[in-house]
Amino acid sequence: MTGVVAWITIYRTKGALLTFTLLSWKMNALRHGINAAAPFLYDGHLLLTLNHILRFPALVSASITFSVWNFVLFPYVYSSALDTKEKKDHFLKWNFNVRMVQQHVCNIIYAVMNTVVAANLTGGNGAPPLFDNDDLWYGLVCTVSYGMFYTLILDRIGVHVYPVFSPRSNFVVVTWGMLFALHYALYQFWNLVMVHHWDILRLEVLIGLNFGIMFACAIVFWYISGRSKP
Repeated sequence: MTGVVAWITIYRTKGALLTFTLLSWKMNALRHGINAAAPFLYDGHLLLTLNHILRFPALVSASITFSVWNFVLFPYVYSSALDTKEKKDHFLKWNFNVRMVQQHVCNIIYAVMNTVVAANLTGGNGAPPLFDNDDLWYGLVCTVSYGMFYTLILDRIGVHVYPVFSPRSNFVVVTWGMLFALHYALYQFWNLVMVHHWDILRLEVLIGLNFGIMFACAIVFWYISGRSKP
């Protein structure tokens, strides 16, 4: 995950690092690192406290990125915003390249690994600890803080990454309201998953799913690349 960030920094626009998607990606990468270092840290260590605070924000941000991109933005852009076959093929090819698949699809797998699977070891009877009200607040504070950063800084300097969240948008009340509602819905959803289905979220299952998704998307990318050649 750190390699993806380094690749974007070196070969792509550094501004991408300021997007919500990459913020979520970096939070999850940080949690993976802290989880790996946890056996060497004493109880109450600052990093462990940070790890606890970021547990729900890491999962909810990855869930929002995964669901909003794949079920709202991607279908809308492909079906409504592009008017030629060439543009649609170019967009599909871009969407199925390895970096975008990692950030928009595999991201939810990595988030579950470091927030649910890694937490199994600390939960009662092997089950991961459920999210509580503090976790919900941590998630809301992180997202609202990013929203303020986008509204007060990025939007004001002309970086319109998420125009529907701009105060100039006619949909700003709806989009912000839906964002808060989505946090609560995901809070309830992941707690239900951890109560009833956490046992199927095993490391080997998630790793297999991850490689299966990467292989399938690589085939789609190869097919679209061949189809789009003149």
